[in-house]
Amino acid sequence: MDFPQFKMTFADIIDALCKYPKMYTMNGTFGEVLAFLDGYANGKRLGNPVRSGSYFHPLGKWLAAMRGYAEDADIWATFINEHPDEATALREFARLYREYADTKPAFI
Repeated sequence: MDFPQFKMTFADIIDALCKYPKMYTMNGTFGEVLAFLDGYANGKRLGNPVRSGSYFHPLGKWLAAMRGYAEDADIWATFINEHPDEATALREFARLYREYADTKPAFI
């Protein structure tokens, strides 16, 4: 039986994990959520099929350019450090994912 009213997009899944990270991961850290989402994206074969590395690499590059991070910066550590805590960073990550996905439809 199919329930179309319960279909979730990947952005919806990101929103859920970022809103309730401790429900889906051991400690609810930014790194655990990002790893969970990257594993999910790889399992669902989202993104470019010939890519290597993280599904979120293009998002990270976009974010680094948008925020003016140093070229050698650890993008996700820098991003987390811009926020008062990881919960705030996760909410901002979910918001930025939607913004990026809206500007780069091939990313989804």
